[in-house]
Amino acid sequence: MLQLRTFGGATLLSDTGPLGGAAAQRRRLALLAIVAVAGRRGVSRDKLGALLWPESDQERARHSLSQWLFTTRRDLKAEDLFLGTTELRLNPDRITSDVGDFQEAIAEGALDRAVERYAGPFLDGFHLSGGSEFERWVDGERARLAHDYHQALETLAGQRTAAGDTRRAVDAWRRLAASDPCNARIALGLMRALAASGDAAGAVAHARIHATLVREELGAEVQPEVARYAEELRASPPSSASPPTAPAPVPPSARAADPVEPALPARGSQEGDAAGATVPIPHTQDDDSAARGAKPGFRRHRIVRGIAIATPLLLALLLGAWTIVPEDRLAQLWDLLVREDTDIEAQRIVVAPLENLTGDSTLSSFGRMASGWITTGLAQTRRFEVVDAQTSQLTSSVVAAIPRMFRANDRGVALAREVGAGLLISGQYFVHGDSIRVQVQMTDVESGRVLSTPGPPVSGTRGGEHALVQQLAERVVGMAASVVDRSHAGTGIAGGSLPQSYQAFQEAKLAWDSYYAGDVAGVFRHARRASEIDSSYMMPLAIQAHVHMEARSWTEVDSLVRIMEAHRQGLSPLEVAVVDMFAAAARGDLPNHLRGALRVADAAPGSAETRTYAARLAVNANRPALALQQLDAISPSRGVMLRVSWYWNWTAAAYHLEGEHDAELKAARKGIRRFPGAYTAIGTLGRALAAQGKGGDVRDLVDRLPGGSTADGARRWKIALDWSRELRAHGHEDDARRLLALLQAQLQQAPVSRVTERFQAAVLGEAGQHAAAYTLWQRLHAADPAALELRGNLGVAAARAGDTAVARAMERAIRETPERYAHGRDVMWRARIAALLGESDRAVMLVAEAIDAGFPRFFDPSGGPYEEAELHADPALLVLRSHPGFRALLAPRG
Repeated sequence: MLQLRTFGGATLLSDTGPLGGAAAQRRRLALLAIVAVAGRRGVSRDKLGALLWPESDQERARHSLSQWLFTTRRDLKAEDLFLGTTELRLNPDRITSDVGDFQEAIAEGALDRAVERYAGPFLDGFHLSGGSEFERWVDGERARLAHDYHQALETLAGQRTAAGDTRRAVDAWRRLAASDPCNARIALGLMRALAASGDAAGAVAHARIHATLVREELGAEVQPEVARYAEELRASPPSSASPPTAPAPVPPSARAADPVEPALPARGSQEGDAAGATVPIPHTQDDDSAARGAKPGFRRHRIVRGIAIATPLLLALLLGAWTIVPEDRLAQLWDLLVREDTDIEAQRIVVAPLENLTGDSTLSSFGRMASGWITTGLAQTRRFEVVDAQTSQLTSSVVAAIPRMFRANDRGVALAREVGAGLLISGQYFVHGDSIRVQVQMTDVESGRVLSTPGPPVSGTRGGEHALVQQLAERVVGMAASVVDRSHAGTGIAGGSLPQSYQAFQEAKLAWDSYYAGDVAGVFRHARRASEIDSSYMMPLAIQAHVHMEARSWTEVDSLVRIMEAHRQGLSPLEVAVVDMFAAAARGDLPNHLRGALRVADAAPGSAETRTYAARLAVNANRPALALQQLDAISPSRGVMLRVSWYWNWTAAAYHLEGEHDAELKAARKGIRRFPGAYTAIGTLGRALAAQGKGGDVRDLVDRLPGGSTADGARRWKIALDWSRELRAHGHEDDARRLLALLQAQLQQAPVSRVTERFQAAVLGEAGQHAAAYTLWQRLHAADPAALELRGNLGVAAARAGDTAVARAMERAIRETPERYAHGRDVMWRARIAALLGESDRAVMLVAEAIDAGFPRFFDPSGGPYEEAELHADPALLVLRSHPGFRALLAPRG
C-alpha cells in the first residue's frame, strides 16, 4: 500500500519507507496531490493539464498528462493506481493520502482524527519549476485546509476543556493561540487550561504576551476578562485539581485584521560565530504569504511582528532562563510557538539523564553513565526502538532551556516528545548515608501514566558506581521487557559498548563536552585518558575519529578505524555502522560513506544530527532528492536543530542542486532569520541570492561577515569568493567582477601572510588578472614545491597565462606523485588544467575519475580551502559547461 503525505511537505511512502528517485519526482508528487485533494469526486484531465502544464496548449497538455499517468503507474508498479477516465480519482485500495483522510474526517465530524492528520501547512516548502498555476492552486488549498484545521482545533479545545482533559486541552489552546494570538477568547481559553493543569505561571506569562500584542497590533488595551483572570491567578493560583471552565464570550472587536507582516529583525549570532553580528535580509515577499489567504481567524503570521516589537521587559520576564540562542531569542520564540507536535512512535523508548539529587556535583557523570548503560541494555534486547544516549543527552540540554510555557512541565516527558518516543525511562539518584540510591520509572508518554518501577531503590556504595550502574541497568531492562512484550517489534538498534569503569565514562563525557564547546585540545586530552583507562571502550576512539574526519586528518582516522576493527566482534550494531562509515570516509568512498551514514541514522531513531549528516553526504554525492527525504524525517524546530542551522543549510543546498532557486532562497531566508550570525547561514543566503543574480544584495552581505582574526578573515574571503563564483556560473559576470573587486580591496588591507597571499592570487586569477596571479603563484609554489594545492594552482595559473609548458609540467608532477588520502583532489587539479588547455574530452574524463575517487559535488557553505568550489561553479571548469559529458555529471542523481 502506498501513502501520500502532503501536510508539512510532500512525501510518497511504501510499506518499507519513503520512496526516492524517479518514484518521487516533484511533478509526480504534484499530480498525486491534486488528485488526492479531489477525493471521491475526482478531477478532470483538462484541469490537471492546466495546472501542471500551463504553458502548453490543451492537446499537448493532455498528451503530457497521459505520459505521466503511464509512467507513474509503471514506476509505482500499480496499474490500477487511478480510477476513472475523464474524472480521475486515486484508488483507495492502492494508495491513501493524509489530505484525503483529513477531508473525510472533517466531513464526518471526527475532529480528533482530522487534527491528528494535519501535520503542517499543505505542501509546505514544495515547489514546481514553471508551475505558476499549480502554485496558485496550492495557495488556495493551503488556506482552505488551514481554516478547516483551525475550526476543528477550536471545537476540540472547547470540548476538552469542558471534559476536564487538561493536558490535551492545553495542547489545543496553545496551537490556537499561536495561529490567532490577539484573540482574547483563545487567550483566555489557553490561560484557563494552563491554570487547570497546575501551570499558573505559564498562564500569567501568556497573558503578558497577549496584552503586549493587542496593544502593539490593535492600539487597544487587553479585554477586561483576560486582565481580571490574570490578576486572580497572581493573587491565588488554583491547584491542578481545580475544574476548568469554558472561556467567557469575547466581543468580535477583540479579533485583529490580517496585516502584511515585515520580516523578523535579524539579531545576534550562533554556532560559535562572532557575537552581535547583524545580517541584513534583502526585502522579498514573506515566505509563508500563502497563509494570508486564509479565512478570518487563522493568523499564523501576525505573531511575528507582535513578538518582534514586544518590550524588552516582557521578554526578560518570559525568557529569563532562555539560553539556546541568547542573541536571537525572538526567532526561537516564534519557532516554539508555531511548531507542530511530533508524531509519537509507540515502540520508541528514550532514557532521560537521571536527575542528580545528591547535592554533589562530582557525581553528575553518574546519571549520564547510568542512562547510557540502560540505553545499551535496552538496545541489546532487540525488543525496542531505542533513542541513542548521545541524542538523549543533547536534546535534554535543549529541553532544559525551553520555557515551560512551550513544553511539558516534566522534562523527561518533554524530552520524549522532542524525539517522538512513546515510552520514557526516567529517575533520580540521591545519597543515603554512605550509599547512592537510584529510583527509576517507566512512563507512557501519551497518557502520562507510570507503567512500572523496578521495585525499591537500587543501592550501591560510594566508589562502587560501576557495579551500581550494571545492577541498575539489568533491573531496568528486565522491568521494561516485562511491561512491553514486543518480541517482534523495534528494528532500530541503538547504543554502544559499555565502559568497564566509571572513570573511563567520565573522561568520555568530558571529551564530548569539550567537542560541543569547541575545545578540540580538550576532546583529545579526555578521549585519550578514557582509552588509557579502558582500551576496549569504543566511544573515546569514535570521538577522536569524528574530530579527525572533520579536520580531514585521514591518516589518523584510518589508524583509529584499524583499532576499532580489531574489536569488531564486540561492537554494537550502531558502532559497527559508525566504524564502516569512518572507514569509507578515510578511503574516499563517498557512496559507502553515505550508506554508512544512512545506517547510522537508521540505528539512532530520534537523532536529528545523524539525519542531517546523511543529508549533507547526499548533497555531496549529487543526490538532492535523497537529501530532502532525510531532512523530511526531522523537524527544524525540535531538539538540537534549535541550536544549529544545519537543516536549513542542507535543505537550501539540495534545492540548489535541483535548480529550484526560489525554494532555495526561501529555505536560506528561514535559516538566516533563526541564526542571523552563523557563517553557514550567511553563506547559504549569499549563494541563494547569487543564483538569482541579486548581486547588490550579495555585496551587502559581505560587510556583515565577521572577520576579526586571521581564521575569520580566511572564512570571510572564502565565502565571498564562492559567491562570486556562483554569480559567474549563473551568467552574472558584471556582478561577479564587482564582488571580486570588493574582495581585492579587503585583501589589500589585511596583514600579509601565506593565507592572504593565496587568497590574493586566487582572486587575481578569477578577476582576469592572469599575469599578476601567475607571478604570485610562482613565488608561493617556490616556497613549498611539493604541496598539491600549490602545484595545482600554479598549473591553472600557467594555463590561463598561456604558459603551456609549465601547466603540463605541473599536471605531470601531480600525476607522478599521488597522495594517499587525496580523495580525488589531485585528479581534479589535472582536470582543471586540461580544461584550460582546451582538452575538453580528457578534462571531463578526469572530472568523472575525481568524483569516483571521492571528490564531493558540493561543499559546506561556511567556507574552507580557497581552491574548493562547487562543481558547477568551478571557475576552471566553466569552459566545459556545453560538453554533454560534463552536463551529465552535473545532472542530479536522485
